[in-house]
Amino acid sequence: MFRSKAHFLMLANLKYLELQDLLLKRFQVFKNEEIRILKKENMKRILYEWAKFLIKENDNTNITYIPQKVLQNNKVQDILKNDIDCEWLVNKIHISNDEQINIHSSNNFEEFKKKKRCSPF
Repeated sequence: MFRSKAHFLMLANLKYLELQDLLLKRFQVFKNEEIRILKKENMKRILYEWAKFLIKENDNTNITYIPQKVLQNNKVQDILKNDIDCEWLVNKIHISNDEQINIHSSNNFEEFKKKKRCSPF
């Protein structure tokens, strides 16, 4: 399917830009917190892993569902474990009934941070 590694990386970069553009459009109206987090390096890494997965699987872009395999990726897991901003945004992006994924009900970032600080995990 791919002529070379460079060809794959080019397609992954294009898919990353598409994901970033669609998410920026989704959150552009009065969503300053989401936009700020989307611009963080850690969130860019998550989007890039998501883009690589979509290219490998030849899957369509769906900005309301982050595939389980992406969320289980070691790089993504490390980021989500250590970056509360990214964890919050991933949970906000992910609109699904998938019970294996921890989706926090709060859309308010400050409320989410308070819950995380109080949590023993």
